[in-house]
Amino acid sequence: MVNNLYMFFYAFEIIPENEKAFKEYMEKYGSPVMSKYCKNWRFFKLNQVLSGKEIPQYIGVFEIPDIEKFLGSEPPEEMKEAMQHAAKITTNNRDWIALQVASNI
Repeated sequence: MVNNLYMFFYAFEIIPENEKAFKEYMEKYGSPVMSKYCKNWRFFKLNQVLSGKEIPQYIGVFEIPDIEKFLGSEPPEEMKEAMQHAAKITTNNRDWIALQVASNI
């Protein structure tokens, strides 16, 4: 039996003037909170943006061990606060859930 692996992705842009403050926030607060609640949480900055924009773009991703539980519950308050704080200085926020259909195992 194959277990489905769902992943939650979110992407956003940051106005260059806010990027330093955002990085400091993520290092001190955002990353520890997300790591506490999210399985295999990763966060990275895109090095090359092919859309022609010069706005820094970031992506966060984590595994969803139980998709039904994830969809049927609210995130912990601490996690909601971290996301709301980060959203104050980001733009073009997008998120989606994906099902992994292949692996290199």
